[in-house]
Amino acid sequence: RIKRAIQNDKPIDWDAFKLREGEKNYKRRKNFYLDCPFDTLESLASQGLSQDDSAEKCKQRAESALMGTEHFGNDVYFGYQYHAEGIPGIGRVMMIRAEHFEEDLRNVELELAGKRQGTPLSARIQNNAHKVNADVFSLSEE
Repeated sequence: RIKRAIQNDKPIDWDAFKLREGEKNYKRRKNFYLDCPFDTLESLASQGLSQDDSAEKCKQRAESALMGTEHFGNDVYFGYQYHAEGIPGIGRVMMIRAEHFEEDLRNVELELAGKRQGTPLSARIQNNAHKVNADVFSLSEE
């Protein structure tokens, strides 16, 4: 959650972000990314664990971000519990882990289709790198 936030949640154009998201969201992100600044996971850890008394504000913000107790941005604040609460009691969640992509995708395929595809996924991906005549595809008229 925190790694994704640091990689993706920090605005590139702060002025455009402020206009688009408003003053409240601008201040939240500014407190986390500009005032301390936490540009990398390493900077979050080093400032959060710093023994320097002058960094007390950043230490508190680092801890709040990791605990999810202060709202600096959606990716920092809302943890997995937030998303889990949005799933109905009878709902099922399927996950695809990057490090086990092919295995997990095959399991999702089995759950949804009831059978596995004959061709290994890696072969299907490799064989996808050729031009296809656009006339072969038709859009449904429904």
